[in-house]
Amino acid sequence: MPRDFNGATLAEVEGEIRFNKVCPCDHICCPFQCPNCQSQNIRDRNLIPGRPSDEAFECLVIRATINAFWSRASKTISSHRSEVKFIYKYDNALDITHPFPRLGPFPLGHHMGMLQGITLEMRSMEPGRKRELVGWGTSRKQRSTYTVIWEASPNSGADITLSSASSRERYIATLNPTEGRWFQRLATGM
Repeated sequence: MPRDFNGATLAEVEGEIRFNKVCPCDHICCPFQCPNCQSQNIRDRNLIPGRPSDEAFECLVIRATINAFWSRASKTISSHRSEVKFIYKYDNALDITHPFPRLGPFPLGHHMGMLQGITLEMRSMEPGRKRELVGWGTSRKQRSTYTVIWEASPNSGADITLSSASSRERYIATLNPTEGRWFQRLATGM
């Protein structure tokens, strides 16, 4: 592994930078909503300041959002940010006012998998058998549990099966939140 002048591997240096802050413009590469919006989406009510369960909920939403932001390297985010600036520069010259789709707010009830994400975050903070915290291998099992329960629920009736004449070539287009893009970002960031 290549090392810098201080003897740290390049992966360690990137990791120190990456997991201590959110990059400017992370929001253009990963969808997110504020904790109060997520509370409205998941619990049908606003957060109440000073209420312990609401403060815990808010912390978990923020932690899950930051983990989802960490799914891309800071250099990738920086490159996207530069390209966005160029696109706006050229579109302004051509008098194009809305080159990108609207980034929010999301409709009420659209939690993007945050419901599953906050329970995954809670599971990852529990003490493990061999470590201080539960390992990723243990906490990720919750994703498969959500999928199994999703498949047994009436909600899975909205999933679409795409198949050919062969039973081996079958694909499922699902609305399962743990199979969505945001949850994939969370899993990668964790």
